[in-house]
Amino acid sequence: ADTGNHAIRVLTPTFPAIGGVSNAASGTARISPGALASIYGSGFGTSTFVADDGRPWPTSTTNFVSVQVNGVAAPLYYVSPGQINFQVPWATPTTGTVNVAVVVDGGSSNIAAVPVATAAPGLFVLQSGQAAVLNPDYSINDPSNPVKAGATIFAYLTGSGPVSPAAKDGVPAPTTSLVYVQASNSATIDNQPATVSFAGLAPGFVGLVQMNIVVPTGLAPGTYPLSVTIDGQTSNAAPITVK
Repeated sequence: ADTGNHAIRVLTPTFPAIGGVSNAASGTARISPGALASIYGSGFGTSTFVADDGRPWPTSTTNFVSVQVNGVAAPLYYVSPGQINFQVPWATPTTGTVNVAVVVDGGSSNIAAVPVATAAPGLFVLQSGQAAVLNPDYSINDPSNPVKAGATIFAYLTGSGPVSPAAKDGVPAPTTSLVYVQASNSATIDNQPATVSFAGLAPGFVGLVQMNIVVPTGLAPGTYPLSVTIDGQTSNAAPITVK
């Protein structure tokens, strides 16, 4: 009521709106427990938040933005008015779909029903389109910096599903011990089987999975698609370059 002007005004509240939820690496509408995921939409607050690297991620920001996955608050890495990057809680059920909502200052968005599985691997891809892969010397693999056939590359992805020992929501993987992917896993380069020597959480990161993959020795120099499979679920494919 605006008594000074002898008027009553109707105020219509605005609520956040979800346009889509996807795997943060592959962009596909498929998530799994512990995976990194992205929400796109509008009304996600009025400022930008980025979590501190190497520290546990919060489940809400200072301007009261949170993500609920089946009613459980999810760890947040990045929040802007139109995008949120978060970690799917490890205890999320793995059948059918889960309900995802964004809550801003007590007001909830629409509910997004998102497909969920025990694993939903997604390879991270660089802006160049190349797979996010490091060569044995930890340099970035690209056409100007190829890897030798028979060498081991380090590929980065998300959506492995359960790990051992169990990880905690929003807490970086330890740097003094290894955390392994529990489910069966494999990789292919140019549709050829490639040996996986390690699959687990990347030390010091939240929800980031590292796979150490041996490039098949018979590959001729060139650029080839890499993909990984975890618990029967195959990732997107992205190129690596071999010399």
